[in-house]
Amino acid sequence: MQDIVAALESHNGIVTAVATAFIALFTLPLRQATDRLWNAGKRQLVLTGRLRSISDANVTTNDWYLFADPARVPNFVYGFLAGSGGPRTRTFEPFGVQGVKVSLEHDFGCGAIDYRAGDRNAGQ
Repeated sequence: MQDIVAALESHNGIVTAVATAFIALFTLPLRQATDRLWNAGKRQLVLTGRLRSISDANVTTNDWYLFADPARVPNFVYGFLAGSGGPRTRTFEPFGVQGVKVSLEHDFGCGAIDYRAGDRNAGQ
């Protein structure tokens, strides 16, 4: 045992260098994780106030979507049947029925026009 202690004391500079190298090797992943966290925080600060969250109780998954401002880059276009600006109603009073039947029709269409204006994340 005394031989080991004497050898370590005679080579204390090498022992210190090797220990420092091991500490640096184990500290490197911690430094990289801290840098990633710092950069994510900076990116979040850039987006603060520029994004608006819209929630819906019908969404049951962790998926989320990000869309551009439609005034800048439209993602969808919608429209009505030519000449139709809104819903149309018709009423019927069938013979032998106490009441009125109402029919409501609304011709409306929507379609994606630019894939670059929206993105979906699986929310994992």
